Amino acid sequence: MINASNMIDYSTGETGFLKSDAIYNIQSIFGSTLQASVIITDSDDQTLTSPYLLPPYLNPSTGIARLWNCCEKTISDINHSHRAERSQVTKRCDCGHEIASIAVQMIGGMKININIIQSIDENNHEQFLKSCTLLYHQSELFNTILQESVTSYKNKIDDDRRSAEEALIKAKNDAEESSRLKSSLLANMSHELRTPMTGILGFSEILHDELEESRLKNMASTIYKSANRLMSTLNSIMDLSAIESNRTNLNLRSVNVKNVFMALLRNAYNVANDKGLYIRTALPPNINVIADEKLLGQLLHHLVDNAIKFTVDGGISISTYSGLKDTADVVIKISDTGIGIAPQHHKLIFEEFRQVSEGLSRTFEGSGLGLSLVMKIAKLIKARVWVESVPEKGSDFYIALPSAGLASIEVPAVDEKPEPINTVRLGRGSVPEVLIVEDNEINRRLAALYLREICNIEMAENGYIAMTKIKAKKYDAILMDINLGAGPNGIHIAQEIRAMEHYKDVPIIAVTGYTMQGDREKLLSNGCTHYVAKPYDKQTLIKLFSGLLYKHPVAS
Repeated sequence: MINASNMIDYSTGETGFLKSDAIYNIQSIFGSTLQASVIITDSDDQTLTSPYLLPPYLNPSTGIARLWNCCEKTISDINHSHRAERSQVTKRCDCGHEIASIAVQMIGGMKININIIQSIDENNHEQFLKSCTLLYHQSELFNTILQESVTSYKNKIDDDRRSAEEALIKAKNDAEESSRLKSSLLANMSHELRTPMTGILGFSEILHDELEESRLKNMASTIYKSANRLMSTLNSIMDLSAIESNRTNLNLRSVNVKNVFMALLRNAYNVANDKGLYIRTALPPNINVIADEKLLGQLLHHLVDNAIKFTVDGGISISTYSGLKDTADVVIKISDTGIGIAPQHHKLIFEEFRQVSEGLSRTFEGSGLGLSLVMKIAKLIKARVWVESVPEKGSDFYIALPSAGLASIEVPAVDEKPEPINTVRLGRGSVPEVLIVEDNEINRRLAALYLREICNIEMAENGYIAMTKIKAKKYDAILMDINLGAGPNGIHIAQEIRAMEHYKDVPIIAVTGYTMQGDREKLLSNGCTHYVAKPYDKQTLIKLFSGLLYKHPVAS
């Protein structure tokens, strides 16, 4: 039975693929032409519109309109009876009202029942039926109403589709612009922070090496350590941004675990030694895994750094093993004798910016990004990471990676202790000539101090001066900053240099604070032969130039 409390108002909605105006138009035409009350229902006896009711159902004084119960029941009985798709059924209600129900199948297959109610007597009974039949058979009227409604709806659909397409294009352009601005901001932030950090780290390192008074040496060492901590935070932020913006190019291949560890342990030994901690390793030289070498290095760096940070006494043990019975993976274990982690905090430590001790109660330094990066990198390289820990007893972090098998030839062991810096010229005869192109005066002086013992130095503070010097003289190597302020940048100069016949084989070392994904490849494909990220240290620069100037093999 039709229930007024359950009526659906389609005044702002749509029925099937037809706009509700079509239903209202039909209702209005039948009601006004026949001067009758009209209710339109669907094949499930659900009211599609607000009823078009006239007296006696409408009370003019109150404005309240409601069908009588007997009329509701009669309409329901008619609509539930079996009829053809286009048919007309009439029935007199107990109250004396004549009810005609016309079944219509509309365009698109939707079926509606036009229920017409009129108070009649014997004199106008036949006229009422004729009028209903006449309207029912006026197919032109229906076609006109439906066609107008369909056209109106299709136009609306086209407008909506056009608006949706425009909105999608705008959203795409906005997203691309946002991504571009974010990348630009990160790149500029990296450059603006790394450039001054080069001077802070470099000159504090030189002061520590050259000062003799222990009190001053300690001050220089403190500056160096503080700057390194700031750089560690910056690197974590940049790594996180690269991963979250999908700017990490994954290169999964066979990677030797020991070689990756040795590259990062050189610095870790110094940090651990300053805290009075040991680092012990059990790293078989022939174990390889399937991973991205750079990302695996970042993951292991954060775990080792985390172990050192939260260990006060004792030290860190690092081991690698494979061939366990229950898995074919290689497992890397990094253990410490630090503060440990309560079981309820094992998940929290892998969340961004979270530490067990936070806020004013925080007892250890750090941004809380390290272990979050570990988990994100692990997902990228398809590694599993978990922790076992007991408070006050230490922690064991595990990384499981797909095995690439044992190397058939043993990988040469890498020295685990940092090599001493050699500042003695490595050959006789003429001294190599090096041009330093750098717009930052502090960094020009720093590079000159680093290299003064192995070559002759000339400097240029911008691209114009650099090209004047290069055209006037042949240099054995060029240290090229990329962002040179006003005028040509380092890439343009490198390309000009490569166009000169006598400079085709001269090493051009790009040194830059731009360290985002792809920056290195871009520079090496545009005339530069080597890439050094700011901030660099004395050992890195001397080792590189010693190899280039005195023909010792050096990687780019």
